[in-house]
Amino acid sequence: MSEAMELDWQSVDLKSARCVVWQKQGNERHVDLPPVVIRAMVSLQWREGRVFRPGGQKGAPKEAYHDTGRQYGGQIKSGWSYACKRAGLPGTVRRWTPKSARREKEWFVPDIIPHGLRHTWTSWHYSVHKDIMRLQYDGGWSTVAMVSRYAKLMPDVYRDEIIRWWRDGPEGLEWPEGEPSPSGRVSVQNEQAASFPPQEDKALLLARALLVAQEIIERQYETIISLERAQK
Repeated sequence: MSEAMELDWQSVDLKSARCVVWQKQGNERHVDLPPVVIRAMVSLQWREGRVFRPGGQKGAPKEAYHDTGRQYGGQIKSGWSYACKRAGLPGTVRRWTPKSARREKEWFVPDIIPHGLRHTWTSWHYSVHKDIMRLQYDGGWSTVAMVSRYAKLMPDVYRDEIIRWWRDGPEGLEWPEGEPSPSGRVSVQNEQAASFPPQEDKALLLARALLVAQEIIERQYETIISLERAQK
């Protein structure tokens, strides 16, 4: 969530459907944006400063959400509650009457937290591509073991539905009035990327090789430590 809230328009390329975010470790990560996300971003009325702002309206201030140093969240509490309620996701309704108030207030508390979407994306990604190394690279994890904490195996029957969701989003979602598609190739490119093995480039191959090498070294180190302890 912090990566999204810190995203600046200078790091977004709508035409190529990609953006750059920074992990808390300071690592640069490239994110491919499916057509449904491009569609949502095109609907925003500003193209400078932070992409996501408090209020989310046309006149929203350019300043970012409150910076917590990535120590805790809560900045999108209201928006998340409203989005989950509209989507029909499970949760509880809290009701109370504030002091010196006559009318009762209520607040929808979703069962799902924003971080849960990372688990969803990981499971969907593997369901479509069946490529654990690409998933590790795209997700920015240092080891395959970290990937396994997030990814859940899904029946293959959901693969086509995931691809349609990435392309079209929920039923009835339309482009903003008067706004053309940012690129007529976006939908086709993303659908092909989901349906066929990705074309490898040298940077991606090198990154994969480095990740594998790192994990092998870590495993060897753990084996050496275990042997030394056993000898003692």
